[in-house]
Amino acid sequence: MRDVPVPQAPAAGGRPALTASATVLLALWCALPWCGLLVWQALEHDLAVHAHKESLEREGRAYLNMLDAALRSMGPRRREVPEFLSGALDEALQMPQVRGALILGMDGARIASAGAADSQPLPERIAPVRWTDADLIMVRRIDIGGMRLGGRFGAGRPAGAPAPPFGPGPAGRGRAAADEILENRPADLLLFLDRTETDGRIRGDLLLRAGIAAAAGAAFAGLFLLMQSGRRTRLLRGELAVAETRAAQHREWALLGAGLAHETKNPISVVRGLAQQLADDPAAPDRHRDAAHRMVEEIDRVVARVDEFLLFSRPIEPALAPVPLRALFADMAALIEADLAPREGAVVIEAEPLAIMADAGMLRQILLNLLVNAAQAIGGRGRICLRAAPAGDGTVTIEVADDGKGIPAEELGRVFQPYYSLRPGGTGLGLAIVRRLAEAHGWQAAIESATGAGTTVRIAGIRGAAAA
Repeated sequence: MRDVPVPQAPAAGGRPALTASATVLLALWCALPWCGLLVWQALEHDLAVHAHKESLEREGRAYLNMLDAALRSMGPRRREVPEFLSGALDEALQMPQVRGALILGMDGARIASAGAADSQPLPERIAPVRWTDADLIMVRRIDIGGMRLGGRFGAGRPAGAPAPPFGPGPAGRGRAAADEILENRPADLLLFLDRTETDGRIRGDLLLRAGIAAAAGAAFAGLFLLMQSGRRTRLLRGELAVAETRAAQHREWALLGAGLAHETKNPISVVRGLAQQLADDPAAPDRHRDAAHRMVEEIDRVVARVDEFLLFSRPIEPALAPVPLRALFADMAALIEADLAPREGAVVIEAEPLAIMADAGMLRQILLNLLVNAAQAIGGRGRICLRAAPAGDGTVTIEVADDGKGIPAEELGRVFQPYYSLRPGGTGLGLAIVRRLAEAHGWQAAIESATGAGTTVRIAGIRGAAAA
């Protein structure tokens, strides 16, 4: 029979199938633009913060100019009186965002103050612009000097001397006025501006940038998931094509197997019948009868191989019906104990009164294959245990365990492969048929074994039924 090649899963669009490295590259491809946008928004926010702060500083400089001009317009004599200075500072509180004002002498003494500056702690270092947690402090060096007597025209009028008359000339008022000159008196004018509104604008801009970044991140994440889903869809389509091809292969094998069975079993049955007649003929020579017996045994072995191949290759459609497990276990135990006679009790049943939904004939085939393997494993010394118990998810689990020689760990991954056998003369289809029948029901077949510790085959995921 010609081998039919099984195609590999086609890669989506001619590209490699989805792998972990491809997923990482796809994630990076989507993440890098988002990271770039995140950096861009951070820079834009930094510019917005600088712009909002610069706007408040410009307003502060304008207020300082106006306040300095107001103080200069007071005249030198009024600037010598702290109350007048405080009055001018109080008027500054009418300006938007101004919380307080303070005139600080060069020796650090408070000359005049208004608003929040009355109780405001002074910064350790006076800088032209200083941002605190609550305020923006703007500083301007001003002159609040008044008038003093004396100067380049002499020491001034003696005490008690009458003032000269008004009028021009050296003896007039103009000369007396020249004796009173302006005195420079530098001081620092501190203006306290409320930064609450500016901080609110900065927070609003931050929320806007964060929203843009979050929306972009969601968009790139959606794009990543969409592209990954597309890759997975193409991969699954390829796997589906392979599965359909394999299903068609199994159907072809079934047809070939049916033809093989028809062309092989019928002639062999005739040959077996003739050999059986010769073996049962008492008139035949003994050597001929022994040869006929061997022919019958070999023919039975060949027919069993053909039946196993047909069972493995033909399509399987289970006819589900409730099957009581304890009764089935008892029948199977009696059947296998006949081969283990005279060792009664070699098969132990540990099963609750459960019923499952299964094809009874296929389930018997599964148990028979497992019990035959277990009987061959224990030889004439061990025991076999048939178990059935409900699982935590509402299903039932069946186990066939033996205390035989076990299976080496390096061989466990291959025991379910077709035509692989650890027993000389074995067909290698027993466990493969078990798995195929189990999967046809939607069950899971697994094996646990260790050298010298026995073997347990577990059939899990079996849907329960109402016990009869």
